[in-house]
This record gives sequence, structure tokens and C-alpha cells, in this order.
Amino acid sequence: MDEDWVKRLLTIVIGSIVLFTVFICQTGQIEKNLIKKTAGQKTERQIVQKEQTEKKIRETEESVEGQPISIKGEEENPTIRVLIKSASYAGEYHQKVSICGDRGFLVSYDGKEEEYNPEDILEIERGTYETTGKIKIVPKEDGKICILNLERNQERPMYRGSFEITRHPEGLRVINVVKMEDYLCGVVPSEMPASYPLEALKAQAVCARSYVKKSMENSIAEYDVDDSTSYQVYNNFPENENSTKAVEETRGEVMMKDNTILDAQYYSTSCGVNRSQDLSEEPVFETFLNQTSHTAYESEEPWYRWKAEVSLEQLRESVLQQWNTDVGEVSGVYVTEREKNGRAKTLIISGSFQELTIEGEYNIRMVLSPKFFPVINQEESGAVGMNLLPSGFFYLEPRREEYALQGYTIYGGGYGHGIGMSQNGAKQMALNDMGYREILSYFYGDMEIIK
Repeated sequence: MDEDWVKRLLTIVIGSIVLFTVFICQTGQIEKNLIKKTAGQKTERQIVQKEQTEKKIRETEESVEGQPISIKGEEENPTIRVLIKSASYAGEYHQKVSICGDRGFLVSYDGKEEEYNPEDILEIERGTYETTGKIKIVPKEDGKICILNLERNQERPMYRGSFEITRHPEGLRVINVVKMEDYLCGVVPSEMPASYPLEALKAQAVCARSYVKKSMENSIAEYDVDDSTSYQVYNNFPENENSTKAVEETRGEVMMKDNTILDAQYYSTSCGVNRSQDLSEEPVFETFLNQTSHTAYESEEPWYRWKAEVSLEQLRESVLQQWNTDVGEVSGVYVTEREKNGRAKTLIISGSFQELTIEGEYNIRMVLSPKFFPVINQEESGAVGMNLLPSGFFYLEPRREEYALQGYTIYGGGYGHGIGMSQNGAKQMALNDMGYREILSYFYGDMEIIK
């Protein structure tokens, strides 16, 4: 074999081996680079996904910032703001507020805080604190706060929760910030005697809770409700073991209809009308009110039936005082329209000067105010000086002497506005062993009680 040819062959073989080795190395590096690049892309994608997730969380947190957070057990017991009206519920502003606490209290304003002991009394007037903000008063150790100069049926009205006091040109506005269930413990004994049967008190508690929840839905003012008959009477009478038990045993329960909380109004005494009756026609209503066979639950109550005698001159004076209108010598008074349940809806008073048309049950009861004549109930007990006629369930019978109109006898029944639950009816139903759910169903019909 030629030596030169052998050398050339060896050179070719060695070159091929070198080229193959280089190729293998480059291929491995490419593969490594590819793997590294892919891994980097995966890491970047994970980072982007993580950032997007965190962004969504931040956006969600920002969207609910400052909004109520639902916590188990809290929805059924929200905080309510109650305007505390002045002495005898005369108005919404106080000239002075005298505060004490059974366990002491803290006062804060403009970042400052003062501490008071149980024996201390704090008197606040418009110039007491140099602040344009709120004066907050919080009881110590879950105690109660008393407003000493507030005229209520209980001598020293004690309040759960805290107070916010703000100054206005008219005086001080006082708002009780309190949990709903605590608020109801002050409403139920003020709206229904605590001596009533427990099932009646439980019906009252569900009504009161439904009513205030509905009021809170429609609240647009600085407060949700006030403590007078404009909403529900609150803390006029002290808390009672029976009424508190009724609140606790119905905790969180409200009446619902068509996915809406029921506007659960209530009043003192029914005249015996039920939801199925149509008493809108005058003769039908008069026949109903005069029936001698009474099957209503309230038929033994004093104000189940009542009557009053009023002269034409008394009518003229009542219209002048209550309506600020002089109709002249009264020549006739007529109920011209009734609601289905028989309540007077439209009243016309004819006089020598003008004819006055009164619309609405409340206005009619006000214009026929018994400030000027007594009202006698079926126990022959008289009431004088009432601001309103006992109810809108009445009819007028002319009184004449020698054919000349002298006045009217007003025959009526029931006490209160006549919508929703009759409290005295609920009492008698409970005495007849009816439960609170059955009582509420009787008065409000097709509804459900839920928490």
C-alpha cells in the first residue's frame, strides 16, 4: 500500500472523527440552550399568571373596600341608628343632655378622649365642646348609658349601645347607635304590655323587626328611625324579662312576601274586620259596625266600639284649629269614600264659607279631633282631649231638633290606624293557645317567616 495514500486515509478518518465530535457537542449545547430557553419561557408565563392573579385579588379587595363584610351571625343583627327625640317626643333637638353610665363611660371628640366613672354626670350643651364634629359616648364594660333629663314613662331611661351627639343651630341631635336585637328589647315592651302572653309578644317582636328592617331599606337620613310613634316607640318603658325572651326566641326572624321584607305595621285594637271582607260601601259598613253578634277576638276590649257626640260649632272649631281653615257655619259632614276594609278615605265638610275635602285616614282622624268633645268606649269610660279620633272606622249619624241639624253622633270601632296586626287581637289569640306564627298568618296572610 502506498504510504502517502495511507496518510491521506488516516487524515480523512481523523477529520471525520473530529467533525463528528464537534457536531455532537454543538447538538448537545443547542439542546441545552433550547431546554434553558423553554424553561425560561415557562417561568415567565408563570410569573405573568401570578401577577394577573394578584391583580385580580387587589381589584376585588379595592372594590369592596369600605363595604360591609358578611360574617356568620352578623347579618341578622345589624347596627341601627335611632334618633332620640326630646322630652315628651316634642322634637329632634335637645338644648341640654345630662349623661351618666351604670359602669361609667368614655367621651371622644377630635381625637381626644375623656373617662367618666359611674358616679359622674356629664352635662352637654351646644357650647360644651369646641368641635364641629361628633361627640361620641361609649359605655364601659358593656354597661348602659342614661339620659337623666329625658322625659319618658320610665324615670331614668337606660340605653344599650353608644351615642353620637352633633351640634346644630336648633340644638343638639342625639343618635343611639345600637344592635338591632338590643333595640328590639326596648321596642317590644314599649309597644305591647310585657304582661301579654309570650306568643303575642313573639308576634310583636317579629312585626317590630320586620318593620325596622323595612325602614332601614328606605333610610336616607342621618338616622334610620326615631324613637316615637312616627316609627316605633323605643325605650319608653324599661326592658322586661318576658319581652326580652320574645325577642331572643324569634332572633333574626322577619316576614317576607314576594322576596321582599313585609311592611309589618300594627295597631292597638281592631273593630273586628278581617282581610276577606269588603266594607267599602256605606250601608254595608254601617250594618257591620252595628251587628249585635260579635265574634272578633277583641270584642271584649274597651275600644272595640265607641261613640262621640259633636255639635256643629265644635266641628267648625276643630277644623279651624286642626286644619287652619274656617268653613263657616257647618251644614253637613259626609264620608264619601271608604277603603275595602271600611276605613274612611274621603270626608267632605260643607260650610257657609266653603266646602272642605279631607283625604286620608290620618287627616280625617285629625280634623275630627276629640279635643273639643268626649269619646265614650263600650265600658262607658270617656276620653277627652285626644289628638286623633280613635280610628278611621266610623260613620256619622245626624242629630236634629225639629228637623234642624244640630250635630252628629259618631259611631266607631277599634283604636289605631287599622293596618296589619291588632295587638289586642294577638293577645286574645295567644290566650286561645295560638302560636305566634299562626297569629301573624291570620293578620298578614300569604307570607313566610325567615331569618
